[in-house]
Amino acid sequence: MPSTPNARAQAAAIIGQLTFSGKRQAKLANAEGKPFYRFHDLRHTCISRLVAAGADIKLVQAIAGHSNPLITLKRYSHLLDERLTQAARQFDPAQTGNTISDPS
Repeated sequence: MPSTPNARAQAAAIIGQLTFSGKRQAKLANAEGKPFYRFHDLRHTCISRLVAAGADIKLVQAIAGHSNPLITLKRYSHLLDERLTQAARQFDPAQTGNTISDPS
């Protein structure tokens, strides 16, 4: 974030223009029957797909620009839960027909 009051005001004005521009683009896209995607939507989709595909969380953190891998894990942990469920189903002895024998 800019450190001087003037620089902060300029940054706020630019952000305001981008937000207005995004709203205007969304209205135009809706009027034409086309989907409207914000940059953040595309970013989130990319990161979600990396996590769902099993990419290393440190790699995903670097791509996302998060300062800490815990931020990435907190935001995208629901995708890891789905992978755990899939793994449990894949290796469930009841579904695979494999049994675990008692060594005693």
